[in-house]
Amino acid sequence: MKMGKSKEKINSMLIFLALLMVMFLFTPGCGVQTRQEVKSDKSDSGTSQQQKRSLCLDNKQSQVVVYFANDSGQYLIPVTLPITPTEKAAEVAIQKLLAGPPVKNLQPTIPAGTKLRKLLRYESIAYIDLTGEIENVSGKNEAKNALESLLLTVTEFPGINNVIFLVEGEKLDNLKGVSVKDGMIRPPGPNYDGAINTSKAYLTLYFTDKNAMYLVPVTTSVPEGSTEILARTAVVKLLKGPPPDSGLGRTIWPGTALRSLKLEEEENRVVLELSGEAIAYGGGHTAESLLVNSLVFTLTEIPGISSVQLSITNGNERKTLPEGTDIALPLKRPKYLNYINDRNI
Repeated sequence: MKMGKSKEKINSMLIFLALLMVMFLFTPGCGVQTRQEVKSDKSDSGTSQQQKRSLCLDNKQSQVVVYFANDSGQYLIPVTLPITPTEKAAEVAIQKLLAGPPVKNLQPTIPAGTKLRKLLRYESIAYIDLTGEIENVSGKNEAKNALESLLLTVTEFPGINNVIFLVEGEKLDNLKGVSVKDGMIRPPGPNYDGAINTSKAYLTLYFTDKNAMYLVPVTTSVPEGSTEILARTAVVKLLKGPPPDSGLGRTIWPGTALRSLKLEEEENRVVLELSGEAIAYGGGHTAESLLVNSLVFTLTEIPGISSVQLSITNGNERKTLPEGTDIALPLKRPKYLNYINDRNI
C-alpha cells in the first residue's frame, strides 16, 4: 500500500513539473520567446531567435519618456507620461507613442493604425516589429521622425543603444528613403543632424517651443574641452538663443550677460553668475520655470555636472527669483522633463 501511494505521489509530482514546463514555454512574459513567436518571426537579423527575450526591466517603472513632434514637425519633443508600474515599461512607452500625443499642441510621429507586434531584446539591441501601417508615412522627413521617435523612446531604457526595425515580421531596410538596413544607433542627443565624430564633444541645449509650453532639446557638436569649458560654451549658446528660423524660443531674456562661471569639481557643481537682465521678464511662473530648468537641464547633460548654483546680480545678489524660486542652494536636475499627466486629460 505504501509503495503504491509513493508511486502515485511521484507521478503526480512529475505531471505537475511537466505542466510548469509547458506554462514556461508557452506563456509570454519577460523570459525567452514562446515557440509560436520563434516560429512566426521571419526576421533575418543574424541573431538566433531563441536568444532574443522580451524587453523587460529589472524593476517596475511608473513613468516613461516618449518623443512626439512639435507643430512644424522639425523637432522631436520628449514628454514624461505616468503609467501603471510595470517591468514592461518599454513596451508601454511604444504603445503610448503609437497612440499619439495626449494633448493638441504636439504632433504624432507614427501613422494612425500602426500597432506593435513584438518588442524583443538581444544584448543592447531592441527589435521593434510593427504592423504594415508604419509604411503609410507621407515622405522622407515624416519617415525620419517616425523612426527617430521610436529609436529615442526605446533607447531611454538602460542598456539599449540601437534598434532594428521589422514590419510584419520582415526586417525593414528602407522607409521612404531613410535607410535602416543596419539598424539605427542612438544619436549623441535628441534633434542632432550632424555626423558623429569621435574627436568632438556634444552639448544638448534646451530651448522652448513657440508656445513656451515645453523644453526642446537641440544637440550640437563642439570642440572637445574640459568640463568647465563645455559648461561655459553651453551657457553662451543658451544666451545667444535657438538656431535662426528654427521656430524655437529663447529661455533667457535678451541682453543677459554671463558674469562668471566656475566648476567645483569635488561637488560636481557649476557656480554660475548671470547679469540682472536674466529676470527682466519681471514675473510669470512659466518664464521663470523655463529660465531655471533650461539652465539646469542643459548643464547637467554634461558629464561631471550634477547641480547648478545660480546667482543673478545687478548691484545686489538675489536669493529668490520674482516668482519665488529659491536659488540660495544648488539646483539639481528635475525628476521629470515636460511632464504631462494624461490620466487627468
